[in-house]
Amino acid sequence: MSRMIDDTKSYVQAFVVNYSYHSSFDDITLFDSHLETILNEIKEGNGHLEGWTVPRWSGIGDVAFFMQAKSTAQLLSKYTKQLYDMGKTNMSYKKFLNLMPGLCWIKAEGSTVIMNNWMTYPETEAEKTYPKNTGFGETLIIENVHDLPSIEGFNTYVTFNHIPEIAIYGFEALKEYVFSHSDTINYFWTDYDMAIPTIKELVLNRELCEKYGGKIFAVGIVDSVPEINHDALTGEGRRNPVFANFNHVALLEHPIDIKEFRGYITISRQGAITPVLGDAFERLKSVIIRDNKVPDEFKNAVAFPVSLASVNDDNWMVIAGMHRRRFTLESQFRAYYVDRFLKTLCGNRRLYRECICYNEVRNSRPRVDNVILLGGKYLPVEVKLNVRIENDIKKQCASYCEIEGCALNTQYTVLGDEMYQKVLVIDTSYIYLYNHIDASFKVLQSLDDIKSKEDIESFRNVLISILGS
Repeated sequence: MSRMIDDTKSYVQAFVVNYSYHSSFDDITLFDSHLETILNEIKEGNGHLEGWTVPRWSGIGDVAFFMQAKSTAQLLSKYTKQLYDMGKTNMSYKKFLNLMPGLCWIKAEGSTVIMNNWMTYPETEAEKTYPKNTGFGETLIIENVHDLPSIEGFNTYVTFNHIPEIAIYGFEALKEYVFSHSDTINYFWTDYDMAIPTIKELVLNRELCEKYGGKIFAVGIVDSVPEINHDALTGEGRRNPVFANFNHVALLEHPIDIKEFRGYITISRQGAITPVLGDAFERLKSVIIRDNKVPDEFKNAVAFPVSLASVNDDNWMVIAGMHRRRFTLESQFRAYYVDRFLKTLCGNRRLYRECICYNEVRNSRPRVDNVILLGGKYLPVEVKLNVRIENDIKKQCASYCEIEGCALNTQYTVLGDEMYQKVLVIDTSYIYLYNHIDASFKVLQSLDDIKSKEDIESFRNVLISILGS
């Protein structure tokens, strides 16, 4: 049984976007993590985000819950151990892991070395010279810079812009000294040239993971039509190429741990998107509002009783039919309702899309949304959300009539005399017919009265009779 819709409320769809960490070790220094980037953009964008993952079925006004994958902690540990195994050290892995945030690095630059406690002073001239995606060559890392005494022959200088420890040494001599004093100096040496930027990224993301891992950390409202980015980099783990902009994005002061909602929302393991349906949305929204300040647009959002993600050939008339007036995009209306309606109307024959109509006299080639074969001829079909707000629907329909031909696809074009001089128009409320002979535009059927496939078949018979008159 279908549920009644309260017309006073603005119904939305909702989904969790679960961001994973880098899928390979090499990506650590090639890209910022999703979490790093999105946190920076939220802080700098005044509640606006540009080009982030959404499901294909999302639309303007839908609600997104931004989450960092619970698996991030395991990946960070895996990559840290991988780096540890690439070097020579007198520290245990556990000690190396615990000391990472405070380690001092010493990098080779030819026969010299530049040393700096980079985690404490992240804006030094040395670091500006070597951006995060630039190799450092051979690298020596020690626990405490004060373990290095002043050694004769080292050209040492200190105190640079109040940074206490920047020194230039002969690298081989320093390395030999450190190795020979391994009983008192904890060190890590590697010839992996990206060790320093890798450690820095791992330390930063470990701190972020402790705060946000396995938690919903922000909410936002979809603010643009979803688009496909064909150039999306798969190396960043972005397997979903559909993106949109967001507005009213709020970083949660108290992120919501998965433990608080796993009883009624199962996060997808197959992809980044998890639909949040009906009552689950209301429950999750209540938990977030309880402990966080969020925009009114989020507070006032009400979920569709059933997600459009569950629409299929068996239930489309019930679900999509019930929500058809809530569509904000013609593409949604076509995908979830009109396409299935037209296929049933023409007896499951082929449905042609975005067909080019040729009229050399008018020197025009307009595209009609659909063409179907009905009653022995081809009928143009135009889809709108609301015909009443169209500037000149009759003029648009007229452009599909008195044509020389229509390209149904790249392989098949029909001649003008195989086309009706009429156009079927469908919006979210009615079915209309434009008759080019007398330029009339009339309502044929209310969609409220079409509740079954039998209703569509009855309408088909009426329509064929009208088209032939």
